[in-house]
Amino acid sequence: MTRPASVATGIVDLLADPRLLPAAQFEELAADILPRCDDWRIVGPELVYRGWLTRFQALMLHRGRGHELLLGSYVLLDPLGEGGMAHVYRARNWKLDIDVAVKVIRQDRAADPGAAGRFLREARALGAIDHRNIVRALDAGVEGGRLFCAMEYVPGTDLGRLLRDDGALPAETARAYATQLAAALDHISRLGLVHRDVKPGNVLVTADGSAVKLGDLGLARFDRPDGALAGLTRVGVMVGTPDYVAPEQIRDSRGADIRSDLYSLGATLYHMLAGRPPFDGPGTMEKLRRHQEEDPVPVERLRPDVPADLAEVVRTLLA
Repeated sequence: MTRPASVATGIVDLLADPRLLPAAQFEELAADILPRCDDWRIVGPELVYRGWLTRFQALMLHRGRGHELLLGSYVLLDPLGEGGMAHVYRARNWKLDIDVAVKVIRQDRAADPGAAGRFLREARALGAIDHRNIVRALDAGVEGGRLFCAMEYVPGTDLGRLLRDDGALPAETARAYATQLAAALDHISRLGLVHRDVKPGNVLVTADGSAVKLGDLGLARFDRPDGALAGLTRVGVMVGTPDYVAPEQIRDSRGADIRSDLYSLGATLYHMLAGRPPFDGPGTMEKLRRHQEEDPVPVERLRPDVPADLAEVVRTLLA
């Protein structure tokens, strides 16, 4: 067919890829839609309205970045979040027609020649973990110079956002979530793995609120010296998040073990019950100091309705 001038040739070529549009939809686009209108500012929203593209996909195509939507067997659908190390997207495995979460390492972080090897070794190690309260890694690879890891997609929200939006949780909900996270930590500990960044933002809450899953093991390492992730931490570099990090992890992240993860679980449970982290210091260094030198205000003083046994669990974890 003769491609219209306003809908760039590159966009049409990309839409012909079955990862973006199935053949039947592309044929309808070519035979019915484009002959009537060749302005992408109209065609794009029409395809979104029909449910053929997401708004994010239409915008990326409009910006000339449509090729970034395609990643091997995956097509990116919507952004889920981003951090210092990676962007995370909801994506679809077009061969299996299932939704997944895909983490794409930022280009500036992947510039290290050894980064690809480390990342893929980590993904392979994490792919062996199978537990109902842990987000599982499904696939990993390098596509067009981009490092990615495909993970189980968990519809819902993360615990950090839930706490920001709704505040402290009911005591029994917090207990249930902490129990599930403890089971997840016990499982990875038996495999010799230390998470090292347990915090609300790394905990996904299912859509019905009944379960949580521990995710983002990007800072994890194996406790065994021969483990696949051993030795990836540089001397003198602290890993973790200041609001939840264990004192010994502040001093030497390489020495972190299950006790460090349990401390971070305690700080997370404290946040679930109190509506704030254990130490609300004015800055990062002050928070790190207080983790090492002080005890937090007893959670039952902030929440008198917290059962005594649950308050004791918090104290024990943060001891």
